[in-house]
Amino acid sequence: MSLRLFTVFLPFKVDVSNMAPVYSLQVDAVASNARNALATAQVLLRAVAPLRCGGPASKVLFDRATVSDPGPRVVGPYAYLITKGLRVTQVACPARIEGDNCQQFEDILKSLKSDVVDAIYLDLAPVQFIASTGLAVLLDQSRRIPLHICRVPTNVNKVLQITGIDKHLRLYADLKQAVEATVTTST
Repeated sequence: MSLRLFTVFLPFKVDVSNMAPVYSLQVDAVASNARNALATAQVLLRAVAPLRCGGPASKVLFDRATVSDPGPRVVGPYAYLITKGLRVTQVACPARIEGDNCQQFEDILKSLKSDVVDAIYLDLAPVQFIASTGLAVLLDQSRRIPLHICRVPTNVNKVLQITGIDKHLRLYADLKQAVEATVTTST
């Protein structure tokens, strides 16, 4: 299953009245197809609407939603960044987090400033390998930025458990679970 980058525009209202303003969330979604990209945008809307619009999205206007044609392939882990606007951006990371790639991974995470980013959802499912230095980067950066890690591969999860690092990270089965936990703790 090849993952691609899709741009999704998802209009929504916080209030269901006809006079309520319509907001639009832009999401750079990683998915295998347009339908899954739209579903990902809907999950992320749950995190963004309360932060930016003062309440949960009560009505999603699917008839006005647009999804772009598939963009570039995404081969490594990726992160969704919830920033200060109505846009969720995506950052790609290397598939093997070791050696020089580990430094690149650290540089990517270090470039994310907590005063600009409200939440970071890092999907590790595409990780092929992560060295001990990569695990140290995850632990170190999770103390600095609001990092929520989901879909950790079994081999990586075993290492996290053996080393005890899993107790210090915010780990979730999937993006939906990570967003739900974030929304629950922020309300």
